Amino acid sequence: MNEEASRTNRKLRHHGHGPWTKLRTELELERVHRRELARLLRQAARSLAGLGAGAYACLLPPLLATWRRRVRRQLDVLARDGWYFEGQELLAGLLAGRRPDPELLMAVSLDLWASPGGLLALGQVLLGGGRPAEAQAVYAEAMRFGADEGIGGEFPWRVREGLAASWEALGKDRLALGCLRAAVDFEGVGAGPLAGGLFLAFEVGDTSGAAELRGRIDARFQPGSRRLLACADSLAHRRRLLRPGAWAPALGVARLFTEVHGGDSAAAVLCRSFVSVGGRA
Repeated sequence: MNEEASRTNRKLRHHGHGPWTKLRTELELERVHRRELARLLRQAARSLAGLGAGAYACLLPPLLATWRRRVRRQLDVLARDGWYFEGQELLAGLLAGRRPDPELLMAVSLDLWASPGGLLALGQVLLGGGRPAEAQAVYAEAMRFGADEGIGGEFPWRVREGLAASWEALGKDRLALGCLRAAVDFEGVGAGPLAGGLFLAFEVGDTSGAAELRGRIDARFQPGSRRLLACADSLAHRRRLLRPGAWAPALGVARLFTEVHGGDSAAAVLCRSFVSVGGRA
């Protein structure tokens, strides 16, 4: 049982001296189970999200390696306590090796517990399945929300990063870059918007944007940062998926790209990593 459910059960045991108290605690426990099942289902959906899943892996935090153990524990608790929710069979089937449609998993997840974080996961699943216009509509809806209990203050920049990815998939690189430039202004922004913004700035020929993002990357990260390298791999995967063939910076920024690529800073290592995994012929 997850920690939140355990705390709620303790309340039920120690404070269940009246019917209203018991009812309130049971309702709280139901909310805990719904939220956890929704989280497990959307994590499964992300892992099954089509050929493009790796291309958009950096849009949300990495999936936990403990997923299968958490699912077993959750299903055991529900069976022991006599709870039933939609989606339990889907999780049991995943443990048995079945691969349901990731969009079905997301639909059930959002029905169990609708949240801004759930919309971000749905957008990622739609992008991975090659449906950027639908993903864009989901991200646009998510923009109306504030922080999410699962990712907290990361939500404002993550939703803009997702919106940028949808514009990029639709061939609108300048609009995508605009979204990423907005994302990087949020406090605590992650590596994804910075790395993605740098490469889009090189691609569309935005010299000042590339120079600014290079400076931000070098100020935030050490050379060889694992987070930056993971972003480079995801970006290269995305580039091959969307536009197969050789990649090169726009002519107007070729000199700056060569300068960055030949250095020893975090941005330089990022550029070389991107090139080495196939981003450029």
